[in-house]
Amino acid sequence: MLSGNLTLESQPTWNFKVTVGLTALVWLVFNIIGLLLVKALMASSAATDPAFDAHDFAEGVSENGSVLALVTVITAPLCIGLTVLMVWLRHGLPVREYLALNSVKLGVILRWLGILLLVMAGIEVLGQLSDKPVASDYVIKTYTSADVLPLFWLAVTLVGPVFEEVMFRGFMYKGIETSRLGVAGAILLTSLAWTAVHFQYAALELTIVFALGIVLGVARAKTQSLYVAIILHSTVNTMALVTASLYEGV
Repeated sequence: MLSGNLTLESQPTWNFKVTVGLTALVWLVFNIIGLLLVKALMASSAATDPAFDAHDFAEGVSENGSVLALVTVITAPLCIGLTVLMVWLRHGLPVREYLALNSVKLGVILRWLGILLLVMAGIEVLGQLSDKPVASDYVIKTYTSADVLPLFWLAVTLVGPVFEEVMFRGFMYKGIETSRLGVAGAILLTSLAWTAVHFQYAALELTIVFALGIVLGVARAKTQSLYVAIILHSTVNTMALVTASLYEGV
């Protein structure tokens, strides 16, 4: 926690307001690039397919697994690079320390995977008791609409999780942790922000996303390693895709 007279110049990380603003900027850039890619896809499809319906494509693009995969694998690495650039421009902590890119023992990873599986089991039990489907409708629709499943799996289980963790529990977390809000504030606010960008889900699913965000944030805080959060995030997404494939018999 910072003392009241700590100046921006002496602080090794971006302060709270700048951190939130830069995080929002990265997310805005991600969406702008994604929008440009979608428009490029629409223009290409219209030029090569006379029967192409731009209106129908635009209406279903948010649940189009092929578009999601392509946009993610192109845009996410660019935004990861942008995030690293912002860390470098601060001229404070090394990128590795700023983003908590610290190695961790296998036993620690396995312990947190065990905790995650217990949480996921609890979520599934609650879903069964509330008579809610195990698989998300959004995940099923994107999965079944993906033309190139290997690319979709790559985007959802690796590229997407790495980008989101670098942005939220890497960059954003560090800026909040070193503010007056400390570790608890960093865990809470990054979980809320992470939940907010998953607006495509229903209310119950957003509650689950928030709960998982807390787990990932605590893991990040306890292990001091972003790698653990990335592995847990990737595991959650992998389980979601496996469930979706079984649910649809794919």
